[in-house]
Amino acid sequence: MMTHKSPRVAVRGILIVKGRMLLVNAWADAQKTLLCAPGGGVMVGTSLPENLKREFYEETGIEIIVESPCLVNEFHDEKSEFHQTEIFFRCNLKNGTQIPEGWIDTEAIVTRHVWATPEEMKTLEIKPDSLAAVAFAPDLRRRLGVGNSTGLGMVPFLFHHPALLDRWITRREQ
Repeated sequence: MMTHKSPRVAVRGILIVKGRMLLVNAWADAQKTLLCAPGGGVMVGTSLPENLKREFYEETGIEIIVESPCLVNEFHDEKSEFHQTEIFFRCNLKNGTQIPEGWIDTEAIVTRHVWATPEEMKTLEIKPDSLAAVAFAPDLRRRLGVGNSTGLGMVPFLFHHPALLDRWITRREQ
């Protein structure tokens, strides 16, 4: 009988300040240029917003207010068997916090912080590909984006997490 590991669940924050979105390096290896939104793995027993606040602070030193979810993305690498489902939330600064000078990620992964405009994001290696569109496109700001790299798992994820989808829809209808 073949056994399957559950996908890793991660949360990421879309923070835009003065028309620029905060991005961080995705890998500890400085040779890799891939950027993503700040965030990370979910700890069981803690809400998604609380996980995001913790991860965001660890990586940037910034305290955030977590708003509504805006993107669900899936990544699956068959070679390494790494499978991750990410839930992206819109965020705002809490009390005008900025990245403290010389901030060091507590897990020593994030070493690069980039504030990028939509035009600058086109020149950078960013995942997921839909990130800039979801972050900046006004017509998408009230919709939930569902992106994936493989097409596997999105429907089961949403099917098994109806409360998340319900909270998002309820929030959008207010």
